[in-house]
Amino acid sequence: MATDFVQASNGRNGKNHSAYIAGEGRYADKNEVIYSEDGNLPQWATSAADFFAAADKHEAQAKSGKGRSYRGLMIPIPHEAPDKVQWSRDFTREVCGTDHAFRLGVHALEGNPHLHLMFSERKTRHDLSPQEHFARGKNNKVREFTKDTWLEGVKNRMLEKIRKLVPGYVRKPRRGEEKIGPRLKRASARYEAARAAREARVLKLREDEKALAFVTREIERLNTEIPFAENKRGRALDRILSRPAPVPVRPARPKENTRLADQQKIRLARSQKAPAFAGSSVLDRIAERRQKEKAAKFADIERESHEASYEMEKNKSAMDEGMGTEARDTARKFRPRGMNR
Repeated sequence: MATDFVQASNGRNGKNHSAYIAGEGRYADKNEVIYSEDGNLPQWATSAADFFAAADKHEAQAKSGKGRSYRGLMIPIPHEAPDKVQWSRDFTREVCGTDHAFRLGVHALEGNPHLHLMFSERKTRHDLSPQEHFARGKNNKVREFTKDTWLEGVKNRMLEKIRKLVPGYVRKPRRGEEKIGPRLKRASARYEAARAAREARVLKLREDEKALAFVTREIERLNTEIPFAENKRGRALDRILSRPAPVPVRPARPKENTRLADQQKIRLARSQKAPAFAGSSVLDRIAERRQKEKAAKFADIERESHEASYEMEKNKSAMDEGMGTEARDTARKFRPRGMNR
């Protein structure tokens, strides 16, 4: 798995370190070295070993044996890189450009491919002799390499290259914190300013770690939920696709009232054969009067029917009442003596 770990170093024995990187000299038995390259060397140097041997000599003379002859980086190569040698060469060009002499070595330990890069902090000058090349005032070191911002830039560049290979990569939180330092009663302004800067960096680091932990949890949650949701959506889509295609249903035609249609056709034919004339209104009045006479006749018949029914009910009631009186008289006539009424 890819990691954005970067280890920086510097030293005064560049000749020995260059031999270790390339697997030369007493390190010739290192089978892990699969590639080495020298670049941006001045004309007087035949190899990076010659260049850094001269750097050891002249840098030591310039600072009484305490001068740095090289600056180095050790960087893990992402396992996802298809060509680890080309990836290492591209990264070296981004760090050193075309101005600083370097030696690159790619080591392929089992499960731990990594690169070693050593380079000079002085720019390459072809017009200077070896002694002038490393002399102060003639070819000064680039101070940018000694600042923390440069190393942070290297780490950010490393992170960008990793994310091109692994888009979802998240930087791991750092282990430990920078020591802020105690508060001193008689501290100088320089000490207080440096301490305030360290405290601000530590607080910012803590906030970043909290934010990173939250983002990491969210990524883990999404990694578990997204496959489940996609699987659920896929099953729903399969069910929809497995259903038979709906058959279009044509709406039923309304039933035609043939009787009404025939009557309309007859009326239309009559109106076409017998055109309207001036006396049509008289005929309408005659038909209306006949209709009224029929209605009056039906009303008279209905009234006579009601009167006959009433008379029949009346006579029936009278007959029932007469029969009841005759029955009471007959009962009195044949009642035994001494019976109470």
